[in-house]
Amino acid sequence: LVRTLCSWSVLATAVMQVVRHPIRCLKAVSMLFRSRNWAMLMRNLAVAPKGLWVGHVARTWKADHIHVQWATTTATIAMIASVVSGVSWSLTAHRGDIADDNLLAVKMGHASLVRFISREGVRMARALVADWPADKAVVIHMGVRLPKAETTSLPSPEIPVTMCTANLLPVKGHRFLIEAFRILKDRGVQGELHLAGKGELENELRATI
Repeated sequence: LVRTLCSWSVLATAVMQVVRHPIRCLKAVSMLFRSRNWAMLMRNLAVAPKGLWVGHVARTWKADHIHVQWATTTATIAMIASVVSGVSWSLTAHRGDIADDNLLAVKMGHASLVRFISREGVRMARALVADWPADKAVVIHMGVRLPKAETTSLPSPEIPVTMCTANLLPVKGHRFLIEAFRILKDRGVQGELHLAGKGELENELRATI
């Protein structure tokens, strides 16, 4: 019930935005028609009311900036919100969302900053975006620097230990890591592999191991 009421609230706010700011709303929605196919266009139009709602929230809160993760429909929402509110926006692009190419060139041209989490992401995006905005694209890796250990008295493991923390999805490539460990074992190299995560490949990976 709460989800339904929230949806109606979003839709009501979107209608109100169209009435109050018809030109801005028309401009925002018209950008979506540059989608590369009808399926992509339908996905973008489906989230357009959310974009209008976020724009209203940004204006009401007097937000300084809007930032979103993923270059797919979340970025569509932020771009619409920016157009209708006048608030600048930026996005973080990962990998699968780059390959999806959901108005990637349009979004990169409109956003004030596009953060990539790897140089590979930049390479993928460059292949899709002809007019590359070099002044907007930056690489900020997804990770943190670990502080130095406060003690040096920790015992060393008897054999090397490797941990992979990631969703158990095909794109993460766990099967290659498992195969690599098998090759090492065949060569007499000792090691221990820990996989931490959940996902659709859990049973398949267990069977592989």
